[in-house]
Amino acid sequence: MEADGTATLSQTYADRFRRLAASAGVPAITLRNVRHTSVSVMLDAGIPPTVVAAWPEHDPRMTVSVYGRTYDDSLKSAGAALFGPSA
Repeated sequence: MEADGTATLSQTYADRFRRLAASAGVPAITLRNVRHTSVSVMLDAGIPPTVVAAWPEHDPRMTVSVYGRTYDDSLKSAGAALFGPSA
């Protein structure tokens, strides 16, 4: 919210984020991509989809279908859980 009580425009956040990224010397990405990345990282870290989905206010099924990826390490962990460490 602005000092005068009006709503802050989403573009204001995007502009500020872009300036902060530039001043920090990091590659510029959109806030939307930050949101997508945060969901993917949380899912890959093993956080339950219902919890992850609450972050961007998504339906858990949509979160898993859109952001769920199968990574090699995840497959190895799943195999180890089923068949032991040599899987």
